[in-house]
Amino acid sequence: MWKPAAAVEFCRSPARTECRKAGIDVGLSWFLEQKNGHLVVSHGNGDDGFITEFWLVPDRNFAFVMMTNSDRAGIPLLKRIEAEALALVQ
Repeated sequence: MWKPAAAVEFCRSPARTECRKAGIDVGLSWFLEQKNGHLVVSHGNGDDGFITEFWLVPDRNFAFVMMTNSDRAGIPLLKRIEAEALALVQ
């Protein structure tokens, strides 16, 4: 489940034009990326009024879970908290 199965792309239109690679792979329901030299296995989601994020950093025996009562406006704060959490595994 933690082996890359496909590359993640972000596209700006339903016609899948203007796509860019995100530098992130996806396993079976898990996103796999290197952050500061560590494999981060993650899955997050959101909907109107909430955002969730779950990370595992296997080589550091570290897990991070965040659940918020916010929407997309909370993403900058989410990214700051994620950066602080990742700094803990260095």
